[in-house]
Amino acid sequence: MEEYPIAELRSFIVSTFNDEEIDVLCFDYFPDLYDNLPITFTKNQKVMRLLGYCRDRELIPKLLTILESLRGSQFQNKFPSYANDNDEQADSLQMGIELFEENEEIGFLDVLDEFETHSITFQETAKRITDAITDVGKDVTIATDELNKLGEEASKPSRSSVKRSLVRASERIDVFTRRMEAETPLFARSLKGAISSIEKAIDLMDDFPNSRERQVQKLHQQLDILDKAIRQAEPQLQSFRITVITLPRMVKELNQSKRQAGRALEHFLEAFSDAKILISTIRDAIK
Repeated sequence: MEEYPIAELRSFIVSTFNDEEIDVLCFDYFPDLYDNLPITFTKNQKVMRLLGYCRDRELIPKLLTILESLRGSQFQNKFPSYANDNDEQADSLQMGIELFEENEEIGFLDVLDEFETHSITFQETAKRITDAITDVGKDVTIATDELNKLGEEASKPSRSSVKRSLVRASERIDVFTRRMEAETPLFARSLKGAISSIEKAIDLMDDFPNSRERQVQKLHQQLDILDKAIRQAEPQLQSFRITVITLPRMVKELNQSKRQAGRALEHFLEAFSDAKILISTIRDAIK
């Protein structure tokens, strides 16, 4: 296996890409890595994870090609032995320059619009999860009621009836778990996008020295939207997680389902926790 200058690559990426550009690079070219990047990672941590990911999967050649296409002459000067100087790379470099120039034109109101788009996705994802909890909770409640009746003499259900209810509940929990697993990456991306928009807005606030206080207030209002979505959804997730993991171990289908659902709910709650820390950090930065 060829040895690559990992330390030099790490230094190059850190010095030539900002935090958002690293997110975009991972999203565009390494989506599996992007979906599993912790929200609280610093830029340096993201670069280290990116390089480790590519090294372990023998994807460093692909990463080198990507870096050259995005940073052209900077890459070629730093790593001439890995450079591919051709028209295609020049075209890619020109595209990168055009995108950079386009980003330079983004204004404060554009950033707020961008935030609103991500924020709506964030809120809709959280609501879909809470709606799903309501749906599956009905089947779990029915199964729990029948379990409780097993110990009663009057109107005692048969074991086969209880087992059917438990298996049905486990199937519904499995559907819920798959939905959670599908929604978690979308939730994380929308949160990252919203936070990135806020960070851009902070950078642009220097353009409003006479109205900084008013602009800070606007940013706090945007953060309030994210806070509210988390406060509304988090208690339901916590409550449902406790309900699921404390279900008695009666049939193997339910045992497997509740373990998988517990993990999925834990991951989502961790994302909520990371989001609250990040929002608090940004509030402190714009006081």
